[in-house]
Amino acid sequence: MYADLDGDGVISAKDNTADNHGDKVLLGNKTPRYNFGLNLDAAYKGFDLKVFFQGTLKRDYMPGSGAESMMFWGAVGYWQTNFFEPHLDYFRPADTTSPLGANVDGYYPRPLESDKNRKAQSRYMQNAAYCRLKNVTLGYTLPADLTKKFYVNNLRFFVSAENLFTITNLCDTFDPETIGVGNWEGCTYPLSKTISFGLSATF
Repeated sequence: MYADLDGDGVISAKDNTADNHGDKVLLGNKTPRYNFGLNLDAAYKGFDLKVFFQGTLKRDYMPGSGAESMMFWGAVGYWQTNFFEPHLDYFRPADTTSPLGANVDGYYPRPLESDKNRKAQSRYMQNAAYCRLKNVTLGYTLPADLTKKFYVNNLRFFVSAENLFTITNLCDTFDPETIGVGNWEGCTYPLSKTISFGLSATF
């Protein structure tokens, strides 16, 4: 439901101009603000630990209303429609015949072919701020007096992990680092969690 902000009894954008915008208001800012990165580095008795965090402290994100935003809305009335588990939390009236039962407090609106339930609005404005552990690496370098017996000057074993966890309030069907990429909102592969092992040697 949309609010009649100008009090004229009609929900409209009037001339859709800055001077005559009807019930439209300035809502959010999709520009990432206060981007940050944090590197932590420690070493002790042959062990070394490196940790890297990155993120954005402030960003608003409003999904579009058409097929390009199906990752947020789910059913959008186009052939490109998809559906994920979070999308099951949509409005269903008390007298519904749906096998899912009533859900009058659903987060998502009733699925419709038209976009009238998917206009830009404060209810669905997303907080796209995030903090992600981009990398953590733990290594151990063998003592030099031991490795030199094998004609190795330096031998280090390590394990490295990428994208271990993300703190964000953004909806689960989006990756905060990839929103706004390409023509289809959210239709990009999310960044994968990876764990790798290795060793480095200097002769």
